[in-house]
Amino acid sequence: MTSVKRSGSKGWVRGAFTALLLLAGGSLAVRAEPKVILDDEIRALLVTKLPPEEGHEQGLELLKAGQWDDGLREIERGCRELEQPSACDALARSAATGYVDGGLHAAERWRAAGRRLERSQCADGDWFACGLLGDATLWGHGVRRDERRARQLIVQSCEGTGSWCAEAASLVSAGVGGKADERRAVELAEHGCTEIDGASCAWAAYGRFIGTPAIRDRAAALKQMGTACELGDRRACRHLGLVYELGIGVPPSLSEAQGWRDVAVKSAVRDCGGGHWRPCSERLPELRGLWLPLGNALLGLGAECVRGEVDGCLAVAKAVRVLRAGRVGDVAAAWIERRAAGLMAGHCTPFTPLSCRRLARLRSGHSGEGSGDAEARELLTVGCLGDDLSACLDLPSSEHRARRLPGWVVRLACAGHDPRGCALLAEPGSPDAVDALIRRCFLGDADACAQAARAEAGDMELTADHLHALDRYWRELSSSGWAAFDE
Repeated sequence: MTSVKRSGSKGWVRGAFTALLLLAGGSLAVRAEPKVILDDEIRALLVTKLPPEEGHEQGLELLKAGQWDDGLREIERGCRELEQPSACDALARSAATGYVDGGLHAAERWRAAGRRLERSQCADGDWFACGLLGDATLWGHGVRRDERRARQLIVQSCEGTGSWCAEAASLVSAGVGGKADERRAVELAEHGCTEIDGASCAWAAYGRFIGTPAIRDRAAALKQMGTACELGDRRACRHLGLVYELGIGVPPSLSEAQGWRDVAVKSAVRDCGGGHWRPCSERLPELRGLWLPLGNALLGLGAECVRGEVDGCLAVAKAVRVLRAGRVGDVAAAWIERRAAGLMAGHCTPFTPLSCRRLARLRSGHSGEGSGDAEARELLTVGCLGDDLSACLDLPSSEHRARRLPGWVVRLACAGHDPRGCALLAEPGSPDAVDALIRRCFLGDADACAQAARAEAGDMELTADHLHALDRYWRELSSSGWAAFDE
């Protein structure tokens, strides 16, 4: 693997001010009724979950061109005439956020239509439809909540087509809808990985690398982590770099470590340079120190923000804060965040949970755990019930039962390798407490690294030196501000 040459920190400042100049020229004053192209969550659903079938392709092209009325009519045709459940879900989200007439009442009708199609298609052997129905059944969206049935459907979808395998692995590992079985969970994730699903490869890799001794296989984990990295999972790339740099279970190799980091850099350059702004908005940390690609990415994301794209606004605001452009940068970031909040106004509904979490974080002024602000907590509750696990974790754990959240949300988050969820499940007196701390440390919990380093060694093959080094790395990443892009 060839190394990517990086420039110095001056490039960061140039990139920041390039973005600021663009945004200033783009007249970002918040309008009372901002013109938006399409809610980010609706677009994400269309792009990631809809097969490239007639109706969808033309609809997506119209949406990309800003002709959302015509585009949504095509998506409606996908639901009514072509019987595509995800098109019905997209219309439900559109109605909930005001892009389609009818409000929440119409949204419920469109969602119910999607569930009817999924039940019919699943019964006819369409395993992807089974996965969609299983996800809806898990959360009770348009159908009665039933964790056991949801697990059956999602596991069937994984076994049948290789889709939904990361979700199936998390459910089985967490014991949602049945007994917990870590070995079976890894097998499901590995099945998805063979179908070239990056999320499944990453799930299997973490299971094999930091799982229990019965399923641990570091050689297989490194291979799966490499596949996940090459498929665009930047967290997998980062962990591979750490594994080789620190020599965790492998001989230390700085060249190998840099090689895997460069895979992430090249992927970020490709996404941002190709105008793929949604993935680019999450890839900016890989471009730090590369002033020209970073500046170009900020230019592109800034233009998207001017056009009304929430992802572009939030990414630029985060980057401007990270690049530490002084008071001017803070003022500009706050201005852009107000723009984002204006674009999302009225978009927190049970159909659009991501908007709820984003608004709550903007409302509370930080991106960590849920604040004491009552409005932020209400927003997070709606987001959590809408199926956003990160919103669940942002809520204080003391409020989970009072707000009638599903009892398994924290277990499911931890099973999906979220260190915050694992921290909430921590039992200091349990026999495997040290190993649990080490797992959290590896996943990015600096406090867990410090605690594990002070404790007796577990069986995870991470030495005190490894733990201290990880502790320093995560704290430096957090203090730099780039960790905000992991959320």
